[in-house]
Formats: sequence, structure tokens, C-alpha cells
Amino acid sequence: MNSKFTKLGIALAASATLTTACSAATNQPSTSTSGKTNQKVTINWYFEGPQTRATPTQQAIKLYEKLHPNVTIKAQFGSWTGYQQKLTVLAAAHNLPDIVHMDMAWFQSYASKGVLLSLNNSKLAQTIPQKYLNLSKYNGQIYGVPVGMNGSGYEYDIPEIKKLGLRMPWANWTYNDYFKWAQQAAAKLPKGHYAIVDSSNSWQAYQSYQQALGEGEVFPGGNKIHIVKNTWIQFMNIYAKFRKDGVVPPAAISLSESDGDPTSDALVKGWALIVPTTAASANVEWSLLPGKIGVVNDPIDKKGGGWQQPTIFESISASSANAAQAEQFLGWLYGSVQAGKILGTSWGLPLKSNIWKAIAPSQSQGNKLGEQMLQVGKAKALGFYPLPPYPAWNDWSTTYTNATEAVMYGKESVTQAYNQITQAAQQALSQSGS
Repeated sequence: MNSKFTKLGIALAASATLTTACSAATNQPSTSTSGKTNQKVTINWYFEGPQTRATPTQQAIKLYEKLHPNVTIKAQFGSWTGYQQKLTVLAAAHNLPDIVHMDMAWFQSYASKGVLLSLNNSKLAQTIPQKYLNLSKYNGQIYGVPVGMNGSGYEYDIPEIKKLGLRMPWANWTYNDYFKWAQQAAAKLPKGHYAIVDSSNSWQAYQSYQQALGEGEVFPGGNKIHIVKNTWIQFMNIYAKFRKDGVVPPAAISLSESDGDPTSDALVKGWALIVPTTAASANVEWSLLPGKIGVVNDPIDKKGGGWQQPTIFESISASSANAAQAEQFLGWLYGSVQAGKILGTSWGLPLKSNIWKAIAPSQSQGNKLGEQMLQVGKAKALGFYPLPPYPAWNDWSTTYTNATEAVMYGKESVTQAYNQITQAAQQALSQSGS
């Protein structure tokens, strides 16, 4: 399943893959330049995301180049698959573009290697609320600028749920509500159709469950891991029963699903009535099923549920010769109403309230879904907790995926998978200094 949870898994696992070849870069804090910005320059930028992000971004770039004839923006767009791996290779070769799209999941790995420019003295950083800048700090230095508010939630197929006579997913439903609703839906669905996706191979999905129950985060910060055994086994057994009962698809289907691909998207194919997503990607399903998509927050429990905070950042390469021009461009792209009208919510909800207020009336319903999702989940949302920024956790994440997918296929028991995961965690802790 290449849903929100699996995509985050790829990113979080890749966060530790920045090799020591980058260590030749200076680890001393850099400071952004304040040189002239009217010389002819070419700014290179590499970013990832769906086509619904790439298209408006390219349109905004064309406008900026028209407003600033001396500047050429060479933007290379990459799909999620392979983006992090390519970025790792570029960093290792000291060949990062001027502007680098960063994710909360891997940000610290790059900042720790000295390949990013400190923005402490940058006018760009000064325009962002301090509470958001704290998310992009490493050792007291600001190495990235958050570009939009993001958060987790779910999208569902309104007509299909109506057809079954089911209640529409509702705000602040609990995990018990979610699982019971799924069973009720499955009882009414025809053969080959399923109620919800199988999230049992995602540690992020499990972390959301454990957090909501008030039992803490799997990765609470630093080089630490906290999995509550009984809760984890309970979570895995729920999905094991759901596979047996046809509430979720069989493993082969679940692991072939890919969000946004009309040939294998769960909502399009009837493999689920509701799927996890993020605010920044909420319009993807709308583009496939226009007029049919509703949104709701993650299931909650005593602690709350889901997460909301900026998770996407733009950083500037420490070796960039065009840092001042790059800062000026980013300041316009994410800080002006002019650019905001073009970007919409493709990078998440604008952090500046005046931008959203100005652009909201002109946004399509698809672009408004992310904002609606954030509003529904705002009161109960929790924080975002990625993997520790140490290489050994990459192997742990791979072990987690392999072990849980073996359970999905019936090749291993839940207990066997748990033992593999905990052994891999001990090894990761040992290799990363704890």
C-alpha cells in the first residue's frame, strides 16, 4: 500500500541514508549572503510531489521570471519514489542544487552533515513565526523555512458510502468507531470490494494508534524507541482478523495500491471506501474523483489523534553561489499573495493567514479539502514524530516493513514479527550509540 503511511515510511527510512561522504562539507554554521540580487543568475531547485503540486509551481516560476528578468529558475520535479535516494547521491557528491526541498522526516540528517546553509541571519527566516522556525532548527541554527501547514486525515468516497446506506465518517470518531464502521461497511460491500486499507505494515499508522491511546510515541525524540507490546499485538490482530473477514484487501492487493495512480488507487479501484492522506495531498483524490470526496480527521482516543504541523521545508545548499537570490525567490513564492493565488494548497495550507484569506474564495473545492481537514482535526491533533536521524534506523524500518508484510501474507506470526522488530531496534540503538 503506497498510501500516506507507506510514503511516510519511505521518507522516514530514507532519512538516515545520508552517507558519511557528506562529512567533507563544513559543519560550521553558515550565514546567508546579502549581496546584490540584480545580477543575471540561474537558480537550481529540486523538489518532489504529485503533479498537482508541480503544475502550479511551474506556473509561479514563470511569473517570477517575468517579474525578475535577470533570474532563471531551473526547477527539476521528481516523483516521491526515488526522490530521497537521488538527493542523498547529490549531497554525497557535494552537488546539491541551490534550493533543496526538505521533509521533516529527513531534515536533521542533512543539517547534521553541514550541507545546508544556516538561515539565522536571513530576512526570509524573519518572516516566519518563531514556533514554526523551531521545527527547522539543528544545534540552534535554522536550516530550513517551512512552506505550509500540513496534517493527517482521511478522505472518503461520498457516493459509494451513500449507496451502502452508511453514516458518513464523522469528526472526532474514535478508533473503535472506525473499526466498527469498517466492519459494517464490509458486510454490505460486494465481493472484491473492501472497507478500509490495511495499515498494519506501517509503523507510522501504529504510532498514531499508540499515541491516541495515550501510551506515547514510538519515537519520542532523540535516539529512543517505545513500542507497547500488548498494544502492538492488539493492533496487528485487528488487521489480521480484518484480512480474514474481507474488511481490508488481501496482502497482494494492499501492497500494490498506489495513491493518485488511476490504475491502482484504492478509492478508484474499490479497494477502500476511505483512505489516509495529508492536507498537502488532499486534492489528489479529488483530481481522480471530482465532486465525490469528503474529508475527516484521524480516529482519536483519550489523547487525541493524528498530527498537524509544517513538515515540508525549503533549504539552501551551503555551497550555493546564489543564496541571496534563492532567498528572495523563496520569500516571494511562499510569502506573497501573488504567488499564493497560483500555488493554492499544493504545498499545504499557507502559513500566513492573510494569504489564505486572500486566496480562499478563488480556490477550487479540491484545493479547499486540505484546509477543511485541518479545521476538523485541529482540536485533537498531536505532534509529528519521525525516525531518529541515525543510519541504523533505516535498517530497522526495513525490518519492520518486511516483518509485518510477512504477517500480512501469512508467512509469520504476529509474535515472530514482534520479536524481529524488537531485535532490530536493539541493534539500531547499539549502532547509533545508545
